[in-house]
Amino acid sequence: MSTRTIRCKLQCAQNVAAAFLQTQEAFGQACDAILQEALEAKVRNPIELHRLVYAKVREKFKLSANLTVRAIRRVSAGLFRKKRKQRPLPKQFRNASIEYDARIFTFWEKDFRVSLTTLQGRKKALLCIGDYQKKALLGKKPTCATLVRRGKEWYLNIVVEEEELPLKEGPAVGIDLGLINTVYTSTEFFLEGASRQDFKKQRAKIRASLQSKATRGSHKKLR
Repeated sequence: MSTRTIRCKLQCAQNVAAAFLQTQEAFGQACDAILQEALEAKVRNPIELHRLVYAKVREKFKLSANLTVRAIRRVSAGLFRKKRKQRPLPKQFRNASIEYDARIFTFWEKDFRVSLTTLQGRKKALLCIGDYQKKALLGKKPTCATLVRRGKEWYLNIVVEEEELPLKEGPAVGIDLGLINTVYTSTEFFLEGASRQDFKKQRAKIRASLQSKATRGSHKKLR
């Protein structure tokens, strides 16, 4: 199985957008607090970090259990990336995207509608998408999604699983690319590269000769 991400614009009422924004701000603030605790305690393992901050984060920021876990994992993953020097940690998790799993995110194929957990409970929104996205979502069961804000617009990046197409059975051809023979296949077909190399050497020799003359006529030929 392979995964595919479908980017969908959300069409939501004003109160729904406000709930999304409130949740996003709380999620970002929770990530900031978790990061501070992790750095002070020198902890980056997600299990140890969960034990350290879970109760305090839920109490202070009123996030659901799953959103709290997502915030902890976000910070833990960032700390591991920093250790491997793949990406620096942000100073603040402003406008942080929110990751949803199947327990706090629901997709209805019938009318292309979604439901997401917020600080104000479950909120529903329509997917404002075209035929391409609809076709990609039809018959699929999303595994997770990421809520993202771009300016005043909200987007949901929905991840679905797809079965990999089986390879067609038949004879295979191996190809070796080289200098002497540009292409040589396992079926003993080849394209000789010697003549091409001779041509390139001759061109380089002529170019060097013209450049050494440094005359107006030689510059014209080079162009």
